Amino acid sequence: MSSRYLLGTRKSSQHVTLDVKIRGNDGEVRTVKALLDSGTSGCFVAPRLLTRLRMQRTPAHITMVGIGGHVIMPARDSTKVDLDVRYFDREVVERDVLCVPIRDYDLVLGLPWFTTWNPQIDWDTGQILGLKAPEKVVGADEALKAESDTIEVGIRP
Repeated sequence: MSSRYLLGTRKSSQHVTLDVKIRGNDGEVRTVKALLDSGTSGCFVAPRLLTRLRMQRTPAHITMVGIGGHVIMPARDSTKVDLDVRYFDREVVERDVLCVPIRDYDLVLGLPWFTTWNPQIDWDTGQILGLKAPEKVVGADEALKAESDTIEVGIRP
């Protein structure tokens, strides 16, 4: 079974964040604050951001199950989206980003993003200094193309 974990998303001064530019369907570019969370095994977007961006979602057909075993979202309701994003000077399409009700951030970039972009982080200040992306840029969330139709998403109240 493949799993995706999204732990707490309550804002904290200890969180490492990145300002990310996202192009909406109207062509307008908006800057959002993304939480960088290497303990999260996927990339997630808040539905409210997709509404602001006028983005169309597509069915994900993935059951999202919380760490405690309760169903957060049944497969029939789960959705995903491809996002046109810009990190520093790199423009890419993040593919199959799951739509999950996130409280304090619009976007959560998890372990697949870290392994693709290899961010340089100043841990004393919590700032991203740069990204060591591969020559051939691919969607940071290719891992979502898993064989399983169940994803575990642990959202703490």
